Amino acid sequence: MLEPFPDKQRQTDTMQKTILFVALLTMAVSASAANLNEISIVRKYADKGDPEAQFVLGKLYARGIGVEQSDDKSTSWFLEAASQGLPQAQNRIGKLYLDGAGGLPEDPELAYEWFSKAAAQDHKIAMYYVGYLLYRGKGVIEDKEEGMDWMLRAAARDCRRAQVRLGILYENGDGVEMDHKTALEWYHKAARHKLTMAYRGIGRILRSGSAGEQDVAEAAKWFELAAEAGKSDAQYALAEIYLNGEGNVPVDRERGMQWLKEAAAHKYTPAVTLLKSLQTD
Repeated sequence: MLEPFPDKQRQTDTMQKTILFVALLTMAVSASAANLNEISIVRKYADKGDPEAQFVLGKLYARGIGVEQSDDKSTSWFLEAASQGLPQAQNRIGKLYLDGAGGLPEDPELAYEWFSKAAAQDHKIAMYYVGYLLYRGKGVIEDKEEGMDWMLRAAARDCRRAQVRLGILYENGDGVEMDHKTALEWYHKAARHKLTMAYRGIGRILRSGSAGEQDVAEAAKWFELAAEAGKSDAQYALAEIYLNGEGNVPVDRERGMQWLKEAAAHKYTPAVTLLKSLQTD
């Protein structure tokens, strides 16, 4: 007798599998505990050659979630998934080769190859890395124009890495004409992803007024977001602003010393030096 509604049953199984994989990926990112029964189901799919299950298992081994942590097993599963064309796995292998991590040697050329495979499938993080490697000529012949094009395409897909990198490039005039207005625009886009590097970039530009009108009070708000996340350069910037009373911010010695001591506690050299000089005086 034929199975009733086989297509509907397959759709249900696929949906349940997807929900399970997403849940386990979330656990892998947050380092939460995973149910052993759920892991055994994922392993069953992985052993049958399902690339998504292989990628999930790789993430679990990488973090030691529900299994004993193992870089070798993690990378092995990532490679299995990547060899079947799963873009997120290809991107992961590219990053491992770029960093020389997960038991793989540092090899920018192989990193570029794997990033390119994932970028061809519109994986936005891989698109950024293809662009960045081309821009720097790392693992591939330098081509700043093509590299910039890839990074812009990644940023347009809301890749935070690309957005903050573009901010840095335009702020410093690195391979492009220095343009702090454009840098500020990219930093603001990246700041929506709560990147402290973007917070600090916005703070620097608003503090200097290099993109137009100076607004030190607004700059201090952005520096504070980064400072509260433990970024010592932002803590030091706040110390200078409050101790000196810059722009539209009045002197607040108590607040300035608080941030200076915080930065010095993180062994930030300028802060250590300034604190010593103030204590001597």
